[in-house]
Amino acid sequence: MRVRATHAAGVLVLAAALGWLEEAHASTQVRGVQATSRRLIADSLTRSETIRRLARTIEASDVIVYVDLRRDMASHVVGSMRFVASTTTHRVVRIALNQDYAWPALIAFLGHELQHACELAAARGVNSAERVRAYYRQFGIRVDRDAYDSREAQAITRRVEAELRGTTSEEERLALLRHGSVAR
Repeated sequence: MRVRATHAAGVLVLAAALGWLEEAHASTQVRGVQATSRRLIADSLTRSETIRRLARTIEASDVIVYVDLRRDMASHVVGSMRFVASTTTHRVVRIALNQDYAWPALIAFLGHELQHACELAAARGVNSAERVRAYYRQFGIRVDRDAYDSREAQAITRRVEAELRGTTSEEERLALLRHGSVAR
């Protein structure tokens, strides 16, 4: 009987752990590479409706996103998205975020980079690094020699920053509307 009680207790612990893991990984297509990036994703999903919306868009797509917090990025770069691979069922990208930035900035730039992943999700034929570059050369804003951005991602950064600040003033809301950061 003692073995059965221990076995039953072990099953309950395992079931509880699996339930926790399921909750902690509610977004199966936005994945953290390390424990800190998983915490960033969880915190971002908790604190930002915009990031929750972006994650839902990614979940409904064929894009899988790996989020990697890094210490080896240039100091002026907060984040980047790189195409990793394409299979018959999924396209995989890696978001690298500069770990030296403050947590709120990392949340805002996670939103920024997730917007790029959503742009990729909407561009079904973009399934290689070269096609990603061609896509952003055509539709993006050049910010460096071989680096591009989008107005939508820039707006997402401002929107998430406003969510983190708890922006409620009408003046800030109007400023965000003028810059395309708030849905009308």
